[in-house]
Amino acid sequence: MSFKHSLNNLNDNRTLAQLITKLEQGDPETYRNIESIGSGKFRSHRIGVTGSAGTGKSSLINHLISFFRSKQKSVGVLSVDPSSVFSGGAVLGDRVRMQQHAEDDGVFIRSLATRDFKGHLASAIWSSVALLEASGKDIVIIETSGSGQTDSDIYYVADTVTLLLVPEGGDAIQTLKSGIMEIADIYVVNKADRPGADTLTKTLSAHLRLAETSEVWKPPIVKTQANKGTGIGKLCEAIEQHHLSLIKNPSSNKTLPEQRRREFTSQVELGFSRILRHHLANNKESARLLKDVESAGSSPQRAAQKLICKIAKLIKDM
Repeated sequence: MSFKHSLNNLNDNRTLAQLITKLEQGDPETYRNIESIGSGKFRSHRIGVTGSAGTGKSSLINHLISFFRSKQKSVGVLSVDPSSVFSGGAVLGDRVRMQQHAEDDGVFIRSLATRDFKGHLASAIWSSVALLEASGKDIVIIETSGSGQTDSDIYYVADTVTLLLVPEGGDAIQTLKSGIMEIADIYVVNKADRPGADTLTKTLSAHLRLAETSEVWKPPIVKTQANKGTGIGKLCEAIEQHHLSLIKNPSSNKTLPEQRRREFTSQVELGFSRILRHHLANNKESARLLKDVESAGSSPQRAAQKLICKIAKLIKDM
């Protein structure tokens, strides 16, 4: 299936899935042609949903899909999952909670693996978002894996970042320490019927009073019970209000220049990573270096420096 042929079928979910698979595989033709889809002509409302594993992200997203579909808005969901250490594929999480929307042509749901991209957001995430925007999706929801760097990286992709916390597990203390407080536009205390929910809410409120926030938008705290649908209406209202504030005050949208800068550097890193893998697989001298490291004949540091110098020389001579 050629890219040009796929271009005429971007409103077909199967075609979108096939193109994203090619992006994950690093298909050069797909990446070369990605700009031809007219990225920037239409921009979806990008909603990031982040939080630790077990906070109820998938259940909450299921309600968000229902809300936006009730308004006749098309929705794309990209769920970033940790990669399998054996296959490199996504270790699927609770996507089953969203399966009630699987037969809806106005909803597209896809898992993306973090693969070997240093634990950050999936390397294909920006191009996948561009594809969904080109297909006309009104809403693009990006769910992080809830581990490590992906929670912070969502800042560089989403317009509205929603952070989920739960009363148990010391989430309040860990969140205050992690710095993730700085990137959230909306805070959600999920499983709010459990003991400690009020304490967590008060702790967050106290921290937000001391934190430096935009004069345009003051992050709200919303209590929800995603398993029962409680509080979802207030959350959706907050998400729409934040989007409206970005439209009314475009200069306050932190995402545009920083998203482009991060996408640029990430694509450069990804490109060099591919060059390295190709070189190790196809260059006999580099392959010998790797074998020396594996057999303890050379230190990883020394061998790495040799390989870096070799590749740098090849690039210089190009």
